[in-house]
Amino acid sequence: MRQDQSPELPAQYSLPELEKMAHTIVKSGLFGMKDQSQAMALMLLCQASGMHPMKAVQRYDIIQGRPALKSQTMLADFKKAGNQVRWIRRDDRVCEAEFADRQGNVITIKWTMEMAQKAGLTDKQNWKMYPRQMLSARVISEGVKALAPEVAEGLYVPEEVMDFGEGFGSGRTEKTINEAPEAPQSEPSETFIRANNGIEEAMGELDLERLQRIRSYIEQKLEGIVTENEKESLLNAADSAIQQVTQALENVQRPGDSEEQEEQSHAVEPSEEPGLGLFAPAGGAK
Repeated sequence: MRQDQSPELPAQYSLPELEKMAHTIVKSGLFGMKDQSQAMALMLLCQASGMHPMKAVQRYDIIQGRPALKSQTMLADFKKAGNQVRWIRRDDRVCEAEFADRQGNVITIKWTMEMAQKAGLTDKQNWKMYPRQMLSARVISEGVKALAPEVAEGLYVPEEVMDFGEGFGSGRTEKTINEAPEAPQSEPSETFIRANNGIEEAMGELDLERLQRIRSYIEQKLEGIVTENEKESLLNAADSAIQQVTQALENVQRPGDSEEQEEQSHAVEPSEEPGLGLFAPAGGAK
């Protein structure tokens, strides 16, 4: 910690330090941030909110030039504030959840593939490949914004922004003539996507044990399966998620959980389960 920094507040980083971090993020090509100015803007947003700037890569995505708050981050923040979520159904056809705030207000939000089809969304590639994730993101965004709009920070989730269409809210639909072409980005591997989704889902469910198992699996089992950059990114994501969930569980202590959480604070052996089943949520949903 810096000498001029209060112990109650996170360290404040200078612009040159933020620029160096932003350059590293953009160079990695793994976070959807295609230029340094985008990464800098999100880092400044995190720092202004009292968070470490590097949390920007865990909390936000840049979709079509717009910042978007990740759905599982939004859900984790909602729970961290003392609110509750209970999933009623969550599969490739229907996602339905009950949201309750600290004042006792309760609402039920439901999204179905039929609703998505009527909205003209189901022809999009993401809806064809990941219907459960797209439906649940809509449910999370709608429920959180209804009961705790301050948690959403006035932002959409990435799954919503991807459905807006290019040029939404920007006042243009074509690229400026002098705009530099986007540098080609390497596509993340399927294993990286599944592992990252597993981390985000476990974080949203405040499942500390599963996060620790996923991290251990990534560290010990994915050598040669994902690239070094992908592995480093996943380990950083898991470490950040473990830290956030640990803080959330400390703030909202459940009766009888103290001893269990103390045991979970130690290293957890990776799953011996073959394949990547560890990245799927409890219940076997893929």
